[in-house]
Amino acid sequence: MLNRYIYLPIIVLLFGCGALPTTNPVMSEEKIVVTTEDESKTITLNEPQVWFDGYQKNSGVMLPKGIYQLEAQDSEYLYFRAPLNIEFRSLNVTPTQQEFVKGGIALAKNSLNIIPAGIYKSIQSDEKVLSWKLGNHFLRMEDDNWKKDY
Repeated sequence: MLNRYIYLPIIVLLFGCGALPTTNPVMSEEKIVVTTEDESKTITLNEPQVWFDGYQKNSGVMLPKGIYQLEAQDSEYLYFRAPLNIEFRSLNVTPTQQEFVKGGIALAKNSLNIIPAGIYKSIQSDEKVLSWKLGNHFLRMEDDNWKKDY
């Protein structure tokens, strides 16, 4: 019982020093993919989804409503192309910066993947950049806000 109280100051110290990983969803990880168009594999968003980078809301991304078609895959993810461009927005600058890009949703093939879902930007048909971690919160929204059609 006493042992767990010994670790508490260490955990507080690590959080205070920033030694533990942050939960910032913004990322930039290049992926080489194989084009895989399959009309039977889609994701449908029932409504647009807006995601922010935390309480400060320095940046955000908006996924459009509609059917996302499978367009590519690699060893880790299936990549579903959005029906319209995705909006990335920086909110901590004046004027607000917006970027509208081709991209979509990446879903991990393995349920144990550390990043189970994300938003990607399409650079070329064989190159994607994972740009935003969606995580388990997005997966828990399945059936209420979105669905897999495969």
